[in-house]
Amino acid sequence: MMKATGSDSALELSLDGKPVVALNHAKLGFSLDGQDYSVRRSGFFGPLYELQLSGQTLISAKQAAFVHSYTVSLGDRTWMLKAVDFTAKRFGLFDGVTQVGSISPASRIHYTRDITIDLPEVLPLAGQVFLMWLLLWKWGAAST
Repeated sequence: MMKATGSDSALELSLDGKPVVALNHAKLGFSLDGQDYSVRRSGFFGPLYELQLSGQTLISAKQAAFVHSYTVSLGDRTWMLKAVDFTAKRFGLFDGVTQVGSISPASRIHYTRDITIDLPEVLPLAGQVFLMWLLLWKWGAAST
């Protein structure tokens, strides 16, 4: 399980108390374990976000138009990442109707000060960071 702290424009993610990666809501990508990952965005009303490494798509998230819900695809697996509260700050990861993970701020007001990222191990670390980046991207855009 990862933790994140910061602001609506930047977060530091840690695993077992050790810093893993810094995320910036204005940057389409991040560096993790010495590798530079980029995020490709396409579409407008239902954008598709793809995490890429060396030009290869590793995981993608397709937003449903006008709602806080994303279809997450990794290989032949798909999940739904969707808001579980009215503020669209707490998100659940669903496999069908079963919630298998979450990204949950401790506070609805100061939502970036203490975030718990509890996602299934089937999602590689880069994929988990990508989903947190996606929410930071949305939260940062909403605050500017």
